[in-house]
Amino acid sequence: MNYPTLRWWMEAGGLVIDEPAAEMGPLDLFDSSAGELVISKWTEKGLPLAELVEIAKQLDAKGFELKACLQPAQWKPISDHNQKFARKAIRTFEAAAQDKRFVRGIRKRLYLSRDRYRKAQRPVQPILFEF
Repeated sequence: MNYPTLRWWMEAGGLVIDEPAAEMGPLDLFDSSAGELVISKWTEKGLPLAELVEIAKQLDAKGFELKACLQPAQWKPISDHNQKFARKAIRTFEAAAQDKRFVRGIRKRLYLSRDRYRKAQRPVQPILFEF
């Protein structure tokens, strides 16, 4: 009762204590797709701009909307730009990734997706006590 996040049960080898896999709940479709893409394109030096643009193209092809997938802090500068320059509005991940003013926000969101994807993929190792 002192550890409500742990589960435990008895097996032939002894007591097994296991922590639930995901505290955040199931991973959403954007984090799953973007996280997997970022990990596959990651190099020793990070994520090159060309690979970032390629990931952005793939996210656009999958039908992800920029506004729906970005966090408010990342969407606000793009929204402000779109209000001032309606004819040159940024509406896709590719356009945002190619613009120097918004590429940092796109990177931050993709890195968050990468971290969430890794956390969701991490196997839960049960703790086994032998008696």
